[in-house]
Amino acid sequence: MLNFKLPFFYFQLIYFYVLYYLILNYFFCVFHFSIGLSSILNDYIYMNPVKIFFNCLLKVSSLEVLQYSIELLF
Repeated sequence: MLNFKLPFFYFQLIYFYVLYYLILNYFFCVFHFSIGLSSILNDYIYMNPVKIFFNCLLKVSSLEVLQYSIELLF
């Protein structure tokens, strides 16, 4: 049995790297999702008032999702 102890600093470093990786992946997924939906809106919806309404809903929903995810992480 090995009696090897890592300093607490290394645990903090690993924790922050993992947290940083998760946050970046989540933001990339939300960004990719919003870009995909906005391109679908711009390609297939031709009425400008409807397009503007759905673009506003898309921006609000992506901000809400990011806000809730940040609340859950911290």
